[in-house]
Amino acid sequence: MQKILITLTLLSLMLTGCAHKIEIQQGNVVTQSQLEQLHPGLDQRQVRALLGSPLLNDPFHPDRWDYYYSKSRGLEPLERYRLTLFFSGDTLLRFEREGAFPSEEYQRPEEKSRR
Repeated sequence: MQKILITLTLLSLMLTGCAHKIEIQQGNVVTQSQLEQLHPGLDQRQVRALLGSPLLNDPFHPDRWDYYYSKSRGLEPLERYRLTLFFSGDTLLRFEREGAFPSEEYQRPEEKSRR
């Protein structure tokens, strides 16, 4: 009985050491070059063509579009940014941004070798 318990304990310790944490990406990728093209006066169609559909479309605030992006590995956040656009009717009035936006388009994460 004691040998089985020791074996199971050692096996569980070895397996937890091999755990692979998956990189999780969620939201809209918005780059610096896209932000440079964004300016007040654009209509909603032009903004959608430039940035894509917003992640959040609040039915109670239809004049506000939210673009949010996060990347994490397990529970550890690696990257996060937010862009909020404010419209008056069909015209972009202003936008707020928070976080560091990437300079280039999204690149698929490289496969890391398992040890």
